Amino acid sequence: MSKGKDKTGRDALERLTRHVFARVVAGVARTTNELDLSIAQVAALYVIDDREGVRASELAEELGRSPAAMSRLLGGLEAKKLIARTPHPTDRRALVLTLTKRGHAFIDTTSKARVRAISSVGQLFPEGAFERMIAMAAGALDKTPS
Repeated sequence: MSKGKDKTGRDALERLTRHVFARVVAGVARTTNELDLSIAQVAALYVIDDREGVRASELAEELGRSPAAMSRLLGGLEAKKLIARTPHPTDRRALVLTLTKRGHAFIDTTSKARVRAISSVGQLFPEGAFERMIAMAAGALDKTPS
């Protein structure tokens, strides 16, 4: 691929992802109003949902937070009854994180808003193109280790 086409492709991808991200973030913001969650707390909930039983120290590293900052963030989520912190079964110094029933309900609600926002972007594509892109992405995810 020539440099000109590569730059054009990157520019188009930048515009598209910016557009999609704006819609997704706006949709998530609408669903977080009543809980007054920060973006870091929402990110933590999504990581915990994706990796149920993740250690607090792993989550801190993934989100770029210090242990103290992560402890405060998790304390807020725990106070809102969105997560549970329990001792690790084999490492008494570690805590594992799980979503509560309320945490799962939050993820379900925000996920529906996110899917609606992303689906609305499909209207920008020629007929069938968006569906093909989603199918290709699903295939790629199937090959990605969890």
